[in-house]
Amino acid sequence: MEKAPCVYILAKASHSTLYTGVTSDLAGRIWQHREGLVPGFTKTYGIKRLVWFETHETMEAAIVREKRIKRWPRAWKYDLIHGQNPTWRDLAEDFGLPPLPLREGGSRLEAGMTVRPATPSDIAAMQGIRGSVRENRLSDPQLASDSAYVPYIASGSMWVAEDASGIVGFAAIDMATASVWALFVDPPAEGRGIGRALLDTLVDYARAQGLPRLTLQTQADSRAARFYREAGWIERGVGDDGQLRIELDLTSG
Repeated sequence: MEKAPCVYILAKASHSTLYTGVTSDLAGRIWQHREGLVPGFTKTYGIKRLVWFETHETMEAAIVREKRIKRWPRAWKYDLIHGQNPTWRDLAEDFGLPPLPLREGGSRLEAGMTVRPATPSDIAAMQGIRGSVRENRLSDPQLASDSAYVPYIASGSMWVAEDASGIVGFAAIDMATASVWALFVDPPAEGRGIGRALLDTLVDYARAQGLPRLTLQTQADSRAARFYREAGWIERGVGDDGQLRIELDLTSG
């Protein structure tokens, strides 16, 4: 890519935490972000994925645009990214840089699959997945009505995984209780790294929001319990309701 004044947005691979910057050498700057040579926010949180950029005639114009975007609500930035890059792929690959893993130390999604913030139009698909899972089934479906999803979508704390066939998994955090409200994968799509990708997404988001820990409850002696243990979560005992309480310390890295 030829050098030119640019405004750019980086994201965690989870598509949750964003960073807006400006540069006169986009390819070089992204390489610096990837190598951890830019001190501050992006280095601290490992934000490396180029999801949007815009060139300008002058650096002055680019700086004005950068400052304006930085003041925008998160939802506006999401809309901006979706307009240019609806799958949130790493645009730096177009400059010849190698693909990034979904998360350092985590799994990489299959080609053609992405994790993105959930929207109201995803609720029906999420409800379908919620009703088809084999574990942690709801005894009362009204406990997760369509309206229950809306606050998480509005706050940006719910995500979906999708491929060419549609939505194949979803996850959400309840920020008020610092707990995992949902993490479910469509049974036919199990074994493809989707659950770990969604888990990495919500953990990255919770850490960026400053939460010291996350908790969740799941069935004891279940595949879900093993999944969380393998991801580093610690069991804190079984409650009177028979649910296993699991916790993840977010201050240790």
